[in-house]
Amino acid sequence: MINVPVTIKNNVKVMSSVDLAKLCVGETRDAHSDFMKKAKKVLGVGVGKFSDTYLSKQGKSLQCLMLPEREACLMAMSYSYELQAHVFDQWQSEKNKTPALPSVKELALMVIAAEEEKEKALLLVEQKSQHIESLESLFHSGGTIAQFAKQLNGINCQKINLWINDNTSWLYDENKGKIDKHGRPKPYYWRCASYARDQYLTERPKKISVQGMEDMTKYEVTMLAKGKKWLFKKYINGDLDCCMKANWDGKRTQEKDII
Repeated sequence: MINVPVTIKNNVKVMSSVDLAKLCVGETRDAHSDFMKKAKKVLGVGVGKFSDTYLSKQGKSLQCLMLPEREACLMAMSYSYELQAHVFDQWQSEKNKTPALPSVKELALMVIAAEEEKEKALLLVEQKSQHIESLESLFHSGGTIAQFAKQLNGINCQKINLWINDNTSWLYDENKGKIDKHGRPKPYYWRCASYARDQYLTERPKKISVQGMEDMTKYEVTMLAKGKKWLFKKYINGDLDCCMKANWDGKRTQEKDII
């Protein structure tokens, strides 16, 4: 009784219908064709998911099945219990095989490859760290959050204040819950929260004069160098991707000369 080889297809161990047909039917001209017809009856509608191709002796690409353990045993059983036992024993033998240990040369190559990958990773981390440090030295205090964000490629400046408000304790909206004379919600009026004041952000007063009315004082939130460094790291690490423009090119670059 011939042995049917077990191969691996898509990380699954299988037996070929070509080899199973030789075992179950014989090596006649129609053996495989008969086996394929019977497989449709035995395995039912799901037989198609095991479909594959093989090259005939004449070099033609023909249809076959690549059957895992359960289906291979079912097909053998459909011919005889003796054949089922033979196929089952082969699968057990396959499971009991001791995996071949790599040779000394293979182990050495594996160690060398792992060391090379480790060195590449460390180099990339070091280069990224040096790049960020060199840019951080350019940061200075001044300018609004939107002005700073405008210098970072891809950022939608209209979203950045909302992101900071949702993810930090830096800002608060002084107009929250207020409505104008037409009953509409007032636009955002961002103010610097006490937690971030003089650490990440600050405020500067702006006097607004309107003819026939008393002068008003508005406050403009501006960034300090520490705040810019923190926000820039979030940008580099991808934490601000939800604030990106729809047409962003995927590059994280910045205008060094005006940071």
